[in-house]
Amino acid sequence: MGSIHIELFATLGLVGQAPGGPDADPVGFPFGGWQAPLLDKVAGAQASAAYEGTDALLLGRRAYDISAAYWPHQHGGEDNEIATHVRR
Repeated sequence: MGSIHIELFATLGLVGQAPGGPDADPVGFPFGGWQAPLLDKVAGAQASAAYEGTDALLLGRRAYDISAAYWPHQHGGEDNEIATHVRR
C-alpha cells in the first residue's frame, strides 16, 4: 500500500495557497501570486525532491485544471524536471 505525502505552500502567517499567479486562488486572500517571484534554485530543488519517487499526484479540481493547462506544454528549461514528472 502506498503512502500519502502532503506538499503545502504556506506563508509564515499560515495562509495555504498555490504558488501560481494571482488568479490561481482569488478567494479569501488578496495577495495571490506572492510566491512565484520568490522561487529560486533552492525552492525548485525542494519542490523536485518532494515529488521524487511519487507514482501519482492527487489534485483538487482547480489545481488540476491549472496544472493540466500549463505543465503538458513545458519542455526544457529550468522547470523541465518537474514538468517531466507531472506529464507522466
